[in-house]
This record gives sequence, C-alpha cells and structure tokens, in this order.
Amino acid sequence: MNNSSTIQNTTEVSIYDLLDIIVKRKLVVIGVFVLAVCLAGAYLLLKKPSYLITAELEVGQLGRLEGAVEEYNEIVGQLNKLKGLSVKSVRSQYKNHVAVMFSMRSSQEDLQSSVDRMNQLLNEIVDRQNKKFDEFTRLNTNYVQSLKDQRNRLLSARGELQKTYKSARIDEFNYQQAKTRLEMDLLDVTGNLLNYRTKQMKSVSFPSYIREPVTVQSYGIKPNKAVTIFGGACLGLFLGLIMAFIVEFMANYLAYRKQCTS
Repeated sequence: MNNSSTIQNTTEVSIYDLLDIIVKRKLVVIGVFVLAVCLAGAYLLLKKPSYLITAELEVGQLGRLEGAVEEYNEIVGQLNKLKGLSVKSVRSQYKNHVAVMFSMRSSQEDLQSSVDRMNQLLNEIVDRQNKKFDEFTRLNTNYVQSLKDQRNRLLSARGELQKTYKSARIDEFNYQQAKTRLEMDLLDVTGNLLNYRTKQMKSVSFPSYIREPVTVQSYGIKPNKAVTIFGGACLGLFLGLIMAFIVEFMANYLAYRKQCTS
C-alpha cells in the first residue's frame, strides 16, 4: 500500500516542476519566441499590396435583340485577349439587355501598366462598336431615304400618267394597266417603308459605351502590423514552451537510456 502511494507521488508533476523546466530551457523558449516574432516581421515586410482593377461596359444593340448577343460575344472575345482579365455579365440599364463587368488583379509594380492596358482596350472596343453603330445608322438612313425617293418617283409618275390620259394621248386600256402597275409598286414601297419604321419603333439601337470607368481598389485584407506582431509573439511563446518540454523530455529519455546501458 505504501509502495503504490510512493510510486504515485513520484509520477505526479507539480506546477513548480513545470516552472523549473521552463527556467532550465529558457534559451529554447526565447529562441522560438524571437524566431516567431522575426517571421511575423518578415511577413509584414514581404507582404506586397495587391489591387483589383474593374470597369463596366454597356453592350450596344444594332436594331434587334439578337444583335446584343452578337455584340456581347464579340466584346467578350476582345476582352479575353488581355491576360488575367475576368469577364462576367451584369444587370443592364436597359430591359432585356446585357452589360459587361471585367476585372483583373495587379501588384503595385504593374498597377499603372495594367490600368493603361485596360483603358486602351476599353477605348478600342468602344471606338470599334461606335464605328459599327455609325455604319448601321448610315445604312438605315440610306435605306429609308431610298424608299422615300422611290415612293416620290412613283407618285410623280402617277401624276404624269393622269396628265397624259387627260390629254387623250393614251387610251383607256393602256391607262388602266399602267395605273394598276404604278399603284401596286406604290403600295409595295409604302408597305416596306411602314414595316421598316414599325420595326425601328419596336427595337432599340444604341452604341456600346463605358458605364463605369476603370477604377482601382485594394484587394484582399491588408495586414495589421500590431495584430500581426502580437499574434507572432503569442504563437512564438506557445511553441517555445512546447519545445522546451519536448527538449526536456528527450534529454531525460536519453539520460535514462544511457543509464540503462551502462
């Protein structure tokens, strides 16, 4: 009974024993603590700020809803030429339309060059789309004007036909045939003009334009110096204590093995 209690007392570790180990292995604790603080400081020095560059582009439409899809696919294809660029569709200011938001990450060293490249690409896209829109508008204007000119020529021809008939220079049969052809041509041209204007009223045409210019903002969480150093110190102290106990255990174990072999 007394032997078992003696063994139990010898295996118990008091707080004083732990303090003795810490004092004995204080160099290990201090070394690990200093190493952790130095690593935290090195992290702060080597951590470079990163930035997120974004911009938004409203995709134009040339007369029909399918045109917006074609313009979107073309713009996305052009944007993908820039390495590291992320493209996604966002809500448009117009119903049933699309807009494009594109972004890319950049380091502080490449920030200005990345912004310049994005601005250049954005302006190239807008200029190209505006040229297409201007050409589309010009063709539409010319087409409408050609229909109007054709209608005016038919109206003028009908008036001349009536004057010819009244002056008895044409008989009734030929007059009715010529009049019927003119009326059919005039009805066809007028119908084309009305149908085209109806389509224009139902569709929306506008060029692509920059909705949100190129903006730069900090990306990620900027490390707090005080918190980082304090966290490194606490972690270093904790790991130093653990390492001190491990070193003490290994020293006792090796001493025991040496004693057993001798």
